[in-house]
Amino acid sequence: PLENGNYGFDKPSAKIILNMKTDENEHTEELVLGKKSEGNIYVQYNGKAYSQPANLFEFAQAQPLSFISKVQSLINISGVEKVEISGEGVSHTIDIAHSGGEDDELTFKLDGKDIDESTAKKLYQEIIGIQIDGMYDNRPAGASLLTLKYKGYNGAEDMTVEFKAIDDLDCAFVKNGEIQFTVKRSVINTLIGTINSYAENN
Repeated sequence: PLENGNYGFDKPSAKIILNMKTDENEHTEELVLGKKSEGNIYVQYNGKAYSQPANLFEFAQAQPLSFISKVQSLINISGVEKVEISGEGVSHTIDIAHSGGEDDELTFKLDGKDIDESTAKKLYQEIIGIQIDGMYDNRPAGASLLTLKYKGYNGAEDMTVEFKAIDDLDCAFVKNGEIQFTVKRSVINTLIGTINSYAENN
């Protein structure tokens, strides 16, 4: 440990909270990162200051989005029996019939019309492949641009994903009623066009 000094803990660059759990007990540890100095960074632990190589803590300076999957509506098709799609200028339904068993062969309908498996799976990949763009920053979310309702199959949970307009550039990614992320509005507009195109050509 270092002697008392000004190591920047009053205005930390980051805090790392560690939830420690064993078979016998559970407790929380906290590391406070202070100033950097000559390739090292000051770290406070249990009220004492230490100097450690700064590169050991580079991860703590990263944006939260760096640790999160960009694809937040990734749902395995094997657990879905219907997708209802609604929004501005779009209204379609994908029905997925399962044969059951280990092989579980799938057949598809788009708006009540048969659609071949390859095309249906490409459309499904387009729908679940939307990538988040940033963390939600509490800007007001308004009208819904697009809603995707997934009906679970064979015990899988239902899920609703909604994209609500924030401004001309961004929309809120709402998963089961909870907003956590943002998506570019242009991405949602493109997806709506893609879905309509699949339906028109089926």
